[in-house]
Amino acid sequence: MSIESVCPGCSSTLRVADEYAGLEAQCPICSAVYKVPKLDPPPSAVAPSPLAAQADLYYAKVPAGSQYGPVSAAVIEQWKTQGRLNADCHVRSVQATEWTPLPIWLEAWAGRASGREAAAATDTPNAFGTSSTFGRVPSVEASMTSSPRAGRGVLILILGMLSWFFCITGLGSIPFAIAALLMGRSDLQGITRGDISSDQRASTLIGVWLAGIALLLNLLVIVVLIATLVIRA
Repeated sequence: MSIESVCPGCSSTLRVADEYAGLEAQCPICSAVYKVPKLDPPPSAVAPSPLAAQADLYYAKVPAGSQYGPVSAAVIEQWKTQGRLNADCHVRSVQATEWTPLPIWLEAWAGRASGREAAAATDTPNAFGTSSTFGRVPSVEASMTSSPRAGRGVLILILGMLSWFFCITGLGSIPFAIAALLMGRSDLQGITRGDISSDQRASTLIGVWLAGIALLLNLLVIVVLIATLVIRA
């Protein structure tokens, strides 16, 4: 490789080996001494912008107002499949300020993702160095938020059915009813806050109603028995 330069004395175009870059050389035509120009340094690699790394990350907002993210679009789709997000939820990218209803966002994302393989929604670190599992990533409202867990609707429903069964058979159902009511109240509050998945909300409500009716009937029987004993006394 050679360095091309122009002699300041005779304006001749000269070529010098690159090892003489920055040193003095003599023109073979006019004998003028001049300094060989240095080679231009190779362009340095430009560090990727942090915003570019976040371009495909999104926040999800549940109806209760809690916001989770940022995570990839594949994780948003996984949350929808698991029932943790429904048609009442909203999504926005980390660079946007406007929220988009989840059904509209899913339709738009499916159009953008057509023709390429969707990224697997695994528990991998995101741009913030945290896990991409639902609820285990930075929240907009707080540094960390608890992960929405599965509800106990099936267990609450079973307890409610047991309390009703023991009630109509004359056996004690108060412990089952109280347990179902306490667990149901806790889970319903968690669903409202977005801390618990809403996929078992119906089972929870049915179990709570059964337990409540059974508890009222038991209390009514107890009151009647006490009143009867008082009257006979």
